[in-house]
Amino acid sequence: MLNEEWNEAASAGEQSLAIIRESRTGVSDEAFKVLGLAEVYLHQGKASLARATAEEAIALARRHHARLAECYAHLALARVLLGTEGARGASAIASALARALALAEETGAAAAEPFIRLEEARLAQATGDEVTRQRKLGAAQRLFTTIGAPLRAEQVARELA
Repeated sequence: MLNEEWNEAASAGEQSLAIIRESRTGVSDEAFKVLGLAEVYLHQGKASLARATAEEAIALARRHHARLAECYAHLALARVLLGTEGARGASAIASALARALALAEETGAAAAEPFIRLEEARLAQATGDEVTRQRKLGAAQRLFTTIGAPLRAEQVARELA
């Protein structure tokens, strides 16, 4: 996306979140809206805001006992940390991904797992562990196929090549 499109995405997300908060409707979606904003802020280069927003999404999901949203919020936090800290944040990234995976397993969110495995592969790449990167990419490819996402599986296969 172009920077202009990320700006539009941020504006739309912020407006949507304001409506949820003002009207108190769609509160169950609040954590999802916030975690989406975290990733938008990351793409805009707003590292501290992205991290704070991802952490807010985790807190909201916990407060609402929304374990699926919490799973994706931990995934968003891992992406933010990978994008901003890289290998320096390896411990926090691994922790966020482990929690996301545990929540995916607890909730039966099979669609989340291949994305978690992709981020594990990116973490391995950031830390220079090519063997783990290849293994995690292979797992992601198989999982994308299993959940019926052949185009994503093909994209990952190209990364493996």
